[in-house]
Amino acid sequence: EDWEQMIWYMTSIEALLGARGEELTERIAKRLSILTGKDKNEGKMIKRRFKELYNVRSDLVHGNKIDKARLDLCGDYAGDAFEYARKVALWYINFLFSIAERLPKENGIIQFPKREMILKLIDMDRSERSQMKDIFEFLPDSFPNNND
Repeated sequence: EDWEQMIWYMTSIEALLGARGEELTERIAKRLSILTGKDKNEGKMIKRRFKELYNVRSDLVHGNKIDKARLDLCGDYAGDAFEYARKVALWYINFLFSIAERLPKENGIIQFPKREMILKLIDMDRSERSQMKDIFEFLPDSFPNNND
């Protein structure tokens, strides 16, 4: 069923881009637009579409009544959700692959950053990331403590 597939695709997006304790739909929509949008206009369209998909997903999961017209669109919803899930999964794979060689190893195992850290990086704009990179170059090992 299309609606079942849509729920699974949306769940995978939520698992990759969502975090507890935040405005879930808005935050995921923003992250999705950053990772998959080519420009601000496309990003706005992606955010709007994701929120629409998420509302349908929520109605399905929580057993809310869905009119036939919306249910008939589940094939379209599933297609869009699939594309978003695919793009996010590919983004993660490409990102982790691109940094893997430079990451520290412990007992021969690469120490990848936790998902929460990756989400924080996604949430920063280019200027913030650049400033943080500069700060990290001279940040003392004892930070945030000043007791050297």
